[in-house]
Amino acid sequence: LCDKDPFVLKYSADLSAMFPHAKFLLLIRDARAVLHSIMTRQVTITGFSLTAFRQNLKLWNQGIEKMVDQCLQLTQKKCMMVYYEQLVLQPTVTIQNILQFLNLSW
Repeated sequence: LCDKDPFVLKYSADLSAMFPHAKFLLLIRDARAVLHSIMTRQVTITGFSLTAFRQNLKLWNQGIEKMVDQCLQLTQKKCMMVYYEQLVLQPTVTIQNILQFLNLSW
């Protein structure tokens, strides 16, 4: 099962309790790039504005901070942080690391 909701990992402790064998990937991207994409494509996300960049930056950072905290609480065996920029710059190495984390072959 894969869920790509940008804020689902705010609840990773609860999800981990419901699905004890689950593993989580937290994809982290530069907030400025995320917000530029959201605002220029006019993607609606509850609480976010299509015009207030500073407000959105604050909300995004609060959300990412909570998700990083949740991921760290789960430990490296259950949650892996993946940096989007590294995935783009070094896709083979990054994907190999992800597959190893998930116990999947190349």
